Amino acid sequence: MRTKRDFPPKDFAIRIKQFSLLAEKHEKYESFTFEAGGYKWRIRLHPNGYGPGKGNSLSVYLQLIEAEKLGPTEKVWANFELRVLNIDKDRHVRDTFSHWYTFKEFHAFGQHMLMPLEDSREPFKDFVVNDTLTVEAELLFVTGAKVVS
Repeated sequence: MRTKRDFPPKDFAIRIKQFSLLAEKHEKYESFTFEAGGYKWRIRLHPNGYGPGKGNSLSVYLQLIEAEKLGPTEKVWANFELRVLNIDKDRHVRDTFSHWYTFKEFHAFGQHMLMPLEDSREPFKDFVVNDTLTVEAELLFVTGAKVVS
């Protein structure tokens, strides 16, 4: 199946400094807002996991900002990849998603268990360098749709 995209893939990276302090305080991290495909997004990260990943995994999500402004018949479809970077480019942790965002649901989608907690804590694993963790989102395709009944 071929699809047409109205914008080139959009990469967005965040570098979370003092990651160990964030993890110690069990706080979530939300990036600043960026735009792709005519919509606003942000990366949401839970350093100690969320949902099924709580206490055992790094949880990372892509959040559609202002999704509550969508009408009841509007949806936004996104195909995206979330990555946690490693010094060794062959060892990045990544997962690809396709998701319909609507006004009714929680507006973040991603992976509860993207990476085991110990991988983000052990210095020799090379994900956290100088107490900085880098996470990327690449939006491959974004489109809006209106459901007609």
